[in-house]
Amino acid sequence: MSNVYFKNRKKESWSMKRFVGMWVMGSQLALAEGAATAQPSMIESVIPFLFIFVAMYFILIRPQAKKAKEQAAFLQSLKAGDEVFTTGGMLGRVRSVAPDFITIEAGGVQLKFLREHIQKLVQTPAVVEKK
Repeated sequence: MSNVYFKNRKKESWSMKRFVGMWVMGSQLALAEGAATAQPSMIESVIPFLFIFVAMYFILIRPQAKKAKEQAAFLQSLKAGDEVFTTGGMLGRVRSVAPDFITIEAGGVQLKFLREHIQKLVQTPAVVEKK
């Protein structure tokens, strides 16, 4: 029984060597064939990267710039009496506006915030009069 095992093992070993040899020869043939074909030009190589950059511009960069412009316009339009929400989670009413700081009253306390830390304007619902 042990002789059969070694005979089969020798055959497997020989077939493995043959497989590896054929694989190496095949890859060398593929390299030789690849050398005969023309390489893409510089422009053909750069075109996919240009498409990726244009797609990234329209998907990521342009919307972010638009959002930043809208936020800057919002911060410039703040006035006393507006109810705002800060990035830290404070909710309050604007009391005074300076070039860099905004004073907010929240719960009877006046707090001074940097203008950049005002996140959004809070829309208070209109009071409906009952007749």
